Amino acid sequence: MVKEVEYKFLVTPEWKNHCDMDYDLITQGYLTDSKYLQARIRIIEPSNNATIAVKGPRKMHTRDEYEYQIPFEDAQEMLTLCPIKLTKKRYYIDAGDGMTWEIDEYQGVNEGLVVAEIEVPSESTTFAKPGWVVKDITDDKQYTNSFLAVHRIKGEEKI
Repeated sequence: MVKEVEYKFLVTPEWKNHCDMDYDLITQGYLTDSKYLQARIRIIEPSNNATIAVKGPRKMHTRDEYEYQIPFEDAQEMLTLCPIKLTKKRYYIDAGDGMTWEIDEYQGVNEGLVVAEIEVPSESTTFAKPGWVVKDITDDKQYTNSFLAVHRIKGEEKI
C-alpha cells in the first residue's frame, strides 16, 4: 500500500510555456465511488498502459492507495462496466526535487478546465508553486475526477 499525498490547483494558461506539449490521453472509469472507497480503472495512451486503483477516504491531503498494472484488454472490457467515465489530456512539468506537476486538461463536459496536481512524499514536504498555479482546490470535492466525470464546472470557475 502507498500513502498518496496530493495537492490540486487551478492554473493560468501560462502553464503551456513550461512543457513540451506532449501528453498522455487518459480514460478512466469508476467501478465505485463513495466517501469511503473509490475503485478506478485507467487506460493511458499512447503507451497502452492500464491500471486498477482502489483508494480509501482522504484524511487531510493523504489517503491509502492500492494501484496495480492490469492487461490493456481487460481494462478496456472493465471500462464498459463503469457507469462514470472521463477523459483528459495529461502533460508533465518537472517540479524539482524528484517531483512532477501533472497538468490535466479535461475533455467532454468540462472541456477548458485545466488542473495541476502534485504528489509529494509527505504532508510536511514543501514545494514551490510556479506563478501559473493560482488557486488551491485540493479540498474542493467538485474538482475530484469522479465528480467531474458527471458534473460540469461553471465557466467562471475555470481559469
